[in-house]
Amino acid sequence: MIANITMSRRLPPLKALQVFEATARLRSFAQAAQDLHVTPAAVSQQIKSLEEWFGFAVFRRTRGGLELTERGESLAPSLKSAFDLIQAATEDVTGPQAASTLTLSVLPNFAMRWLIPRLPDFTRRHPWIQIKLLSVTHALTDFYDTCDLAIRAYEHDPQFCFEPLVSPDMVPMLSPQLYRRSTLLQPDELLRFPLLHITTSPEDWPRWFRETRQGAERLPDPALLAKGHQFDSYVVAVEAALAGMGVVLGRPSFATEMLRRKELLIPFERPITSNKSWYLVYPRAELPRKCRVFREWLLSICAAR
Repeated sequence: MIANITMSRRLPPLKALQVFEATARLRSFAQAAQDLHVTPAAVSQQIKSLEEWFGFAVFRRTRGGLELTERGESLAPSLKSAFDLIQAATEDVTGPQAASTLTLSVLPNFAMRWLIPRLPDFTRRHPWIQIKLLSVTHALTDFYDTCDLAIRAYEHDPQFCFEPLVSPDMVPMLSPQLYRRSTLLQPDELLRFPLLHITTSPEDWPRWFRETRQGAERLPDPALLAKGHQFDSYVVAVEAALAGMGVVLGRPSFATEMLRRKELLIPFERPITSNKSWYLVYPRAELPRKCRVFREWLLSICAAR
């Protein structure tokens, strides 16, 4: 018979470690207290007991607020990963019976034109996950305080993973009333109408004409190319096209319903690939189950395009 061998672990108090992780993440005793539903005094006491257990300080107070010491900086990422693993393991065993809210931070145009039309499929498959969608344009600086996953374009930060989702094709789109005004046989005939330009992507129209002209030496008259209306938002430019203001370089995958209802028409099926890509963004740590489920669903949707 093999004797039972008990191996004890020399660990600091788990509660003190949890308080340290929250305080290191939020850089504030008061915010950590709010996050953990305790008083700031209780947070301070737990940090003090942890520092006594270690025999060194993990925080220092400065005029700018609370800062981690060098040893505190070394400890914080490992502890966060450990608590992420505990959370993921807990969610795995509690299963779909436990309702869970998934907070997504998504660029407005991607949310409106691409994600929301597809979300009913996700909620049907995973009714235990409730979606909280934040349509935002700001950077990832407040990621940990505001959301579980984000979708961004043209943004990279070494502390996050970026998984490419879509780089959609673009084709000319215009309203039926505008289309009926003239017979369009060649791409250059689009220049009879105002072009709708996105100010953040000024090269899109010249690139489309260059590629559809199949290597022609010269583009149309630059004055004609520049003619039209300018918008700082893709969504607003599409609305302008719907209203008959001109021709927009639209993304069919972002305009599925408008094309199906023939609110917008595609005069020439000659696509170019957008220079803009969208990415699923999440921390470099073990993801909770709700995040893993959404990630797998989203990547499968994108792969099926």
